[in-house]
Amino acid sequence: MLKALARLYLLQISAFLAIWFSTYFPGLDYLLTVVYLIIVSIEANRLKGFARSQILLITIIWQGPAALLSILVIGNFYFYALSDNAIFLLEFWSTPILPLLTSLGYFNYFNKPLYYYMLLAMPCLLGLYYYTMGIMSKRLKTLKL
Repeated sequence: MLKALARLYLLQISAFLAIWFSTYFPGLDYLLTVVYLIIVSIEANRLKGFARSQILLITIIWQGPAALLSILVIGNFYFYALSDNAIFLLEFWSTPILPLLTSLGYFNYFNKPLYYYMLLAMPCLLGLYYYTMGIMSKRLKTLKL
């Protein structure tokens, strides 16, 4: 379980750097976002021997920091200095997906762009994606596919 978490955090950091450097080349950041999602699904496929509760725990620990930041932003919590920087830290955490989110910038709801709301939901969406892929790989193993 610790290896899976270490791989996910290493993937997160590597994807952040790759997306950051790829912004100098138009279109490459979108390609790397798709590659990131594919690698996340490959990592989830490695969880064939894990129980569902372990997959859920890995998902919660992986996306926990981002989920906490989303809660801080949504709830307008004003304790410590973290709440002021929570949206920036959430953008930093979601950098591998940010190119796709910013392409939604033309749609506004309640005086905020759509990617703002998608950014707040991204910890849940990525966690659900990873958990679903992990469960599907476990089910495919039992079906011997």
